[in-house]
Amino acid sequence: MLRSLPLPAAPPPAPDSSDCGGVPGTLAAPLPETRHGAPAHPACAAAVNACARARSSSPSPSALPRNGTKLHSFIPQLAGCKEANPVILSRSAQPLSGSVPRASIIAGILLWGTGVLAQPFLPSPLQWLFPRGTPEALHSQPTPSAPQPLDSFRLKWREPALAGEGAVLVGKLRPSGKLMPSMPWAPNEIAAVRGDTLFLLSGAGWILARTALPPFSWDVSAVLDTVAPVPRAYSANPGILALESVEHRSPDSLVATFLLGMTPADTLAILRRLIVDMRPYRPNLAASLLPFAARSAAGVTLYYALLHTTRPDPGAGAYARGLVQFASDSLLPAFPIANTPDDTGARLLYAPRLWHTQPSLTLLPGGILRLLLPIHPAAGEQSVLRNRLGHQTRADSAYLIGIDLHGNVPSSGIAPVPLSLDSAAPEPIVLPLWVRLQPTPTSGERPYILLAEGYRGNAPLGPARLHLYDATGQPVASTALPNSPPFEGGLNHFWSIGVGDVDGPPSNAVPPFYPNNPGMEILATPNTPEQAVPGARLFVLRYRTDVRIPKPQPPNAFLFPFDTIVSAPCSGWIAAVADLDGDGRAEILLADQGTLHIWRLRPYADPLFALGAPFDTVFSITFPGERITTVAVADVEGDGRADVLVRTSAALSCIGIPLLPAWTVLHPLQDTTLCVSDTLHLRWVNHGRGFSPLILSFQPYDAGQPRGARRRLAILPNDEDTVSVALPARLFLPDTVGRLILQCSAPVPVEDSTALVSVRFPRLTLFTPRSGDTVVIGDTISLQGRCTCADTVRVLPGDGAAEVQAAVDSTGIVTLRLPVPCPPGISCWEAPRPWYPTVVAIADTFAQPLQLTLIRKARHLPASLLLFPTGICPEVLLQWESAQCPTVTLGVSTDGGVTFTELPSSAQDGSTRWVLPPAAGDTLWLRVCCTSCQRLDTVVPLTSSLQLELLAPNPVVFPEQQLQIRYSLSEAGSARVRILDAADNLVRELVPWRAHASGVLYCESWDGTAYSGAPVPTGTYYVLIEHEHRRWLFPVFVRWNRR
Repeated sequence: MLRSLPLPAAPPPAPDSSDCGGVPGTLAAPLPETRHGAPAHPACAAAVNACARARSSSPSPSALPRNGTKLHSFIPQLAGCKEANPVILSRSAQPLSGSVPRASIIAGILLWGTGVLAQPFLPSPLQWLFPRGTPEALHSQPTPSAPQPLDSFRLKWREPALAGEGAVLVGKLRPSGKLMPSMPWAPNEIAAVRGDTLFLLSGAGWILARTALPPFSWDVSAVLDTVAPVPRAYSANPGILALESVEHRSPDSLVATFLLGMTPADTLAILRRLIVDMRPYRPNLAASLLPFAARSAAGVTLYYALLHTTRPDPGAGAYARGLVQFASDSLLPAFPIANTPDDTGARLLYAPRLWHTQPSLTLLPGGILRLLLPIHPAAGEQSVLRNRLGHQTRADSAYLIGIDLHGNVPSSGIAPVPLSLDSAAPEPIVLPLWVRLQPTPTSGERPYILLAEGYRGNAPLGPARLHLYDATGQPVASTALPNSPPFEGGLNHFWSIGVGDVDGPPSNAVPPFYPNNPGMEILATPNTPEQAVPGARLFVLRYRTDVRIPKPQPPNAFLFPFDTIVSAPCSGWIAAVADLDGDGRAEILLADQGTLHIWRLRPYADPLFALGAPFDTVFSITFPGERITTVAVADVEGDGRADVLVRTSAALSCIGIPLLPAWTVLHPLQDTTLCVSDTLHLRWVNHGRGFSPLILSFQPYDAGQPRGARRRLAILPNDEDTVSVALPARLFLPDTVGRLILQCSAPVPVEDSTALVSVRFPRLTLFTPRSGDTVVIGDTISLQGRCTCADTVRVLPGDGAAEVQAAVDSTGIVTLRLPVPCPPGISCWEAPRPWYPTVVAIADTFAQPLQLTLIRKARHLPASLLLFPTGICPEVLLQWESAQCPTVTLGVSTDGGVTFTELPSSAQDGSTRWVLPPAAGDTLWLRVCCTSCQRLDTVVPLTSSLQLELLAPNPVVFPEQQLQIRYSLSEAGSARVRILDAADNLVRELVPWRAHASGVLYCESWDGTAYSGAPVPTGTYYVLIEHEHRRWLFPVFVRWNRR
């Protein structure tokens, strides 16, 4: 984005805290980000080092990815680094042994054509790849954050384009570098749907891409890692987006949904259409598809989805409700679209309805991947289905069903277990979830099935309960077990549930009533996004089988194995559970209409815990007039610290600790010199959103040190990933050296500065002429020089002459032809005044004048004088070109040419004789004047120590004639003979300095050529004879006969 910044008419007002942020806990305005590096998560450190060694021989990216900037590092050997990618195991996952047996990675690392689009840096392990966070669908973040104080949480940015409801997924969806080199991880991307548009946001919060949803698509259902052998809560590879479809039917009897991914051009594209042929279930052709997992097996990628028909025709017999599997060996694009049909032999169908929600999936010991099918009774339906495994189910009954996905086709993990629910309600809400619990301090975590039972309606339908089963489907907390009953809630509600270690390390214990619970606790409240239950409480539950734990009251009462540790009144629903500050204790995120509360269980020894306040609210933020619909916990920027993404009816917001630096200046990074008419393109990259506007100031510098106070120049919008602002250099005046500073004052001072910027005014360095040079009036001189920071040069000659102007060429050179004016108002008898032309270098409205001082010399009058010094009054014969000067006047000087006296008569017709007046000395200075600025000065020797015997012929015509010079000196000494032109320039030296004897006659001649041997131009020349203390000047008129 490029903006042109005009000059402000007046300085902007002083900043306040609302210039670029708000205050904690409100939504007044976005707050700025700060940045300081966080240590890499220890669980990934070894893998990072191993992968870094593997990449050491590969080229490293040279730029950071930004909005509108593509970074694609093609590293074919990266596939060999997959084994070193860190696998962040949740408490519900087991480590895998061995490596991935695939020679070619074709998904997750997207294949387009023949190039491998590789991930150059590992993404942060804090991801949210599923609508409920993990494969177990527990609204939990299993990876702890890097340490951070929660009281420093701020609203970092908001994106109104993602207002509304729907899943928010966070994972690696495009190859990218780190936001800053100091970051431990590459950022994750954010995917969400609003209306009929799928959005992809960068970790910094900028919209990277958007695309219209394919037909019948509803929401994102998962970020799939098609390289991993099992679904994980963390994917180091670029994943693909799975979309869930609404229930639909099409003319071709196909039910479909789509897989999308990022292309090398940073656009979202459809990679696959997953299709199910519904013709075997005619007339029940309508159904929905919800993809929820993918895994790599035997060289292909298997995709799993829930297929569901809500209200089939009861008389038709067959209909589709259950699990379907798709197999694909490539994600290469195909024309017009790549269809992937399901494996009809792998379908597992059941009679009851399916919840249109993410199912719970976990990895059991022995590498068994088991799915819990989210089914519930369909009131009024009495149909019975038998699937390919021989399992028979009734539509109006509730079951616990486990399906194993680790083989080539889904198989039975838990055969349908009928659920005996203590209620006459026709449609109980039943949702099975995998949880990892540790029943004894020494047993280690084990997988259990938490079965949430609930009811909705006005009439008393039944009590909501939480049942517990082992991994084989055997009850361990059930109504059938008097000594180990389920946890029972109130009537007519469901549950919001989370799992996390909220009581922390073993040191947090107050026996016998509050021993530390090993492993995870279950968090539950009857409040849900759809229903607020009066008098609801938040329950912390544990499953403990090694000891009987007494109740504080009444005496001799004990807790059941599956029972409450503590509870407290609660008006919100459990949005997420995560260790947000890295202290080993999970926090509970509760959404209450437009307010998000973060609760932490107080230590058991805390007096407030004993006084009935077991939870501490460590952070709270309110979105006025909005309703929270979705919460996700992930590290979006790659600093290792958890961020909280909150989707409301008005926007998607990111909460966390702002990054420092929040932005980095990209240009200018080197000291820069500008011309005052130039424009500086200030450019910076934002590492995150939430800093708008920014204050632009100029800090003057002197001798490399700041001088004086900053001057505010402007307030700039800051609503793009990379921002470029055009600043006219004149904006920095009156200072000419300094730094530009981008700053934000709230919630903490944040700033970054440019390199030194210097501003230069127009300047001209003249080559010719220079001050002090002599110029001849009437000549046209060449003015030439080099310009800096100027585009035009103008000369103001003065003395009534017209201005002259010329443009500066591309090399900075300027050349002008300038006539030398005659000073007005002078007479023939005074010397021309100096000339002071002003040369002005111009750029835009800026001008830099340079005044010259030039010595003006009167223009030479072409004339010859012949002296007849005989008699009492010597005569002078004057001859000149009458065409140039019809009339001349004559003046004489007896003081060496300082002052002249005009003779009373004038002459015409090119020739005249004057009788010279008596002179006081032995020489007489004569001036022949045509105009005040065209004249001839000569010296007439009346008596002299020089005896000029011959200077003839005069005029002389070359080459037929030679100028003969015969002279003698009355005084011995050194002397030389030279030929000068009318401008006193040396033409030829006939005799250099040498000794001359007294009274000896010397003869010299001149052939009319200069030093170079070239003929001299026609005109008046002078024979200059110089003695040690005297000099004599004799004019001679030269013509060349060029036949």
